[in-house]
Amino acid sequence: MKARDTWHFLLPPAAIVLPIAAFFSLRTLWAAAYDGAGAVSDTAELPLTFLIMGVGGILAGGLAVAGIYLLLVRSRLWIAIPLIVVLCLPALLCASACCLILLSFLVLI
Repeated sequence: MKARDTWHFLLPPAAIVLPIAAFFSLRTLWAAAYDGAGAVSDTAELPLTFLIMGVGGILAGGLAVAGIYLLLVRSRLWIAIPLIVVLCLPALLCASACCLILLSFLVLI
């Protein structure tokens, strides 16, 4: 199997890393806004939080769905099913939670 034929195996790890990176960027943003250093103003924190949650949720969901599709189409079933269960479904769950939280907060404001 050539290297160009295995690129679809990169999507599921990217899909699971993206919500984790979004979580750590949110923690960094909140620490910068509220720890007293004043690196980020309070008025800029809320739109940046919405941006991180929206972009992270949509990209993670898109990568997870694309990873599921490409794994089912391009790889063997005994390889695809564990990768989907371990990597894609948790990423899809995190992406849907990010989008749900984002939409819930946008309705309240």
